[in-house]
Amino acid sequence: MDLLSAMLADPRLSALFERLPPFALVDAAGRVTTANSAYRLLAGDNVLPNALPLVVEAIGSGRRAARRDALGIGSDRRFARIDVFPVNGLAAIVVHDVTAETLALAKAQREHQRADDIIRASSDWVWETDRDGRLTYVSDRIVHSLALPAMLLQGRRLDEVVDGPNGSVLATGPLATLQPFRDLAVHARDARGLVRQFALSGVPTFDETGTFRGFRGTGTDVTERVAADSQARRYRGELEKALGQLRQRNEELDHALQDAQAATRAKSEFLAVMSHELRTPLNAIIGFSEIMSHALFGPLNARYLDYVNDILRSGRHLLNLINDILDFARIENRTLRLQTEPVPVREFIGDALTLVEIKAAEKGLTLVRPSLHLDARVKVDRTRALQIIENLLSNALKFTPAGGTIGIEIAQPEDGRVRISIWDTGKGVPLEKQVAIFEMFEQAHSGALARGQEGLGLGLTIARALARQMGGDIVLESSTERGSRFSVVFPIA
Repeated sequence: MDLLSAMLADPRLSALFERLPPFALVDAAGRVTTANSAYRLLAGDNVLPNALPLVVEAIGSGRRAARRDALGIGSDRRFARIDVFPVNGLAAIVVHDVTAETLALAKAQREHQRADDIIRASSDWVWETDRDGRLTYVSDRIVHSLALPAMLLQGRRLDEVVDGPNGSVLATGPLATLQPFRDLAVHARDARGLVRQFALSGVPTFDETGTFRGFRGTGTDVTERVAADSQARRYRGELEKALGQLRQRNEELDHALQDAQAATRAKSEFLAVMSHELRTPLNAIIGFSEIMSHALFGPLNARYLDYVNDILRSGRHLLNLINDILDFARIENRTLRLQTEPVPVREFIGDALTLVEIKAAEKGLTLVRPSLHLDARVKVDRTRALQIIENLLSNALKFTPAGGTIGIEIAQPEDGRVRISIWDTGKGVPLEKQVAIFEMFEQAHSGALARGQEGLGLGLTIARALARQMGGDIVLESSTERGSRFSVVFPIA
């Protein structure tokens, strides 16, 4: 201490002492015996709080002790390295300001972490070679792809570790010409001997004199992507093939549809022409039969009169069949024209009942007439509406056995429509027939009740088509226990 006091007594040495970093001598009890101004600015006459353990350690062990610490100087936050040396039973505390160094190191660590994050996000591994193409650095992420430790790859040539599918793509390409490359397709075998696909990118590096030093780059494992692309190409090829077949099939179907439409038009035209040609002589047969049945030119004996009546009935039946065929042809060709107008329901319902009431009485059926909503007016073609109701009543007559009941009900108009239901207590329509019965040439029953009944099976087809053309429809409710109910719906006028 005497020597230190003597040194400090010298103005030049004292000035030098003041220019030192923060410095203080501390005894074993932690008391500051000597300190320069820089130290007193930090801690006054006290030992720095974090330096006391170092003082005890240095005096006790006789060796240097040190630590880095953050210090608050006024409003500033600084970083310091505190060194403590044993000196003749005392401890010398020297504080070095390492703020710039600490901040630079922290920035470098952040940048290094940022670079690592970018590399991890953009590639699987990083590599470097020397001027001979031998690996000097391989990042640990190569383990994820090849299951090989990075240290086992160092010292090997890059083109020995990875290369193109035909070999030597690296050695004879960018490594030989010192050209940068990007996403070069290469492959490598992993620890199990399986081939992995990589996209390799690299750039040559040079020193400050322009001398080539080696390559530096990244590698990305694209094995799964390549496999997925290959599978996608195969699926795309199969899909294009299927689409080609589908287009060909569609063209064939278009041609078939055109042929079918042409055949349908020809059939409908033939039916229409034949119907017109048949109606002319048939009308003559019916007319002459009616004259003969009324004995306008003299009486006929009973046998001839029976024959005439048979001819008249058969002629009228045949005329109805021809009319059905002609209507069907017109509907199918969309040449049937309707003249819709407001018509009271009473009119065509009354006409239809008049046409069937004699037949119902002859067969021993009870006919129930409607009593409500007859004043409602619907927008229909009067003749065609009568044809629909007559057809439904005729079917009810045909399929209801003697002693049964048929009838008409008219519901309260609602939703802009009137529902007219024709019902019977006959055998009913089997469930499996309730959709097909509206198709052409279909009848309600097979066996004895099928073709044994009059008609071609076009009546319901024509009736529903007419109802729909007038903005209505026909629906069926039926069971083999309760009979059938056909409901035709017409729009209110």
